[in-house]
Amino acid sequence: MAVTIRQVARHAGVSVATVSYVLNNDPRVSPETRERVLASIRELDYHPNSWAQGLARRQADIVGLLMPAPRHADPFLLELISGVMDVTAEHHVGLLLLHPGNNADDLPRELLRRRLGGVVVLESQALDPRVEWLQKRSIPFVLFGRCHQPVDYWIDVDNAAGVRMAVEHLVGLGHRRIGFISAPLKYMFAQFRMAGYREALDLHDLPFDPALVHAGDLSEESGYTAAAALLGQPEPPTAIMAASDIMATGALRAIKERGLRVPDDVALVGFDGTPLSAYTDPPLTTVRQPVYDIGRKVAELLLKVVANPETGSHGELIQPTLLVRGSSAARGAE
Repeated sequence: MAVTIRQVARHAGVSVATVSYVLNNDPRVSPETRERVLASIRELDYHPNSWAQGLARRQADIVGLLMPAPRHADPFLLELISGVMDVTAEHHVGLLLLHPGNNADDLPRELLRRRLGGVVVLESQALDPRVEWLQKRSIPFVLFGRCHQPVDYWIDVDNAAGVRMAVEHLVGLGHRRIGFISAPLKYMFAQFRMAGYREALDLHDLPFDPALVHAGDLSEESGYTAAAALLGQPEPPTAIMAASDIMATGALRAIKERGLRVPDDVALVGFDGTPLSAYTDPPLTTVRQPVYDIGRKVAELLLKVVANPETGSHGELIQPTLLVRGSSAARGAE
């Protein structure tokens, strides 16, 4: 991995800003400090890139939002983008939406050509190639989510706690066979949600049954397919927890097509708390994450980091809430 400006600063015992001053021949640096920084640069074999040097000389007027692979009419993403966009507009900073999401080899040339001030990265993977790509180029970024790589700036929702809360709600209503429609497990948030499902079962001494877990791809159709498979079993679940509201909407359609009633025959819970969830029939019980507020938070943190590279590390875990509505009830439980 390429040496970063932060590593040079730590090695020389100075701030990131001081290293930047040396790279730009700023007269504010004393000869002694300048020599110490240059020695560290030589020893660590640091090669600054023109993008980072250009950013050091100016305030960014545009930032990027590194999107996941496009999903049709996803209300979660639309609400998140709205939060990011409102903050950038308030600060008179442009926002560039960047696709595709998770393949570092395909990161758009626009990211470097426009010399963006920084990037918000969505839907992290456990070992995320985009994170490595950005770190190698010393490009400021904020991660919405978490990954196994060390990241200085991230904001995430406690996904495990959210699913745990929802499953415990269903257990409290008397349900014992609870199906789970998972998001793709390549994403960290999906892994945390799966962990929350299993933790809730363990807390109530309920066995984990792999037959009760089906993976979706965050689309409504995948929720429909997964729910149909769950309900087609000899011992179908009396409740289903879906890892997104969109997949829960598909599950709701599958339940009704089988002539079953929600919540009388099958209880249903989603995740996200998007506006869509309040208008299903019946209204969807869901784990709400404050999506718009999260969009604002990641944007505000990114602009803070861009304005001051010496901003200390920041990791924030936001607690979700459970919105209990008409799609969950005790009736029909075993």
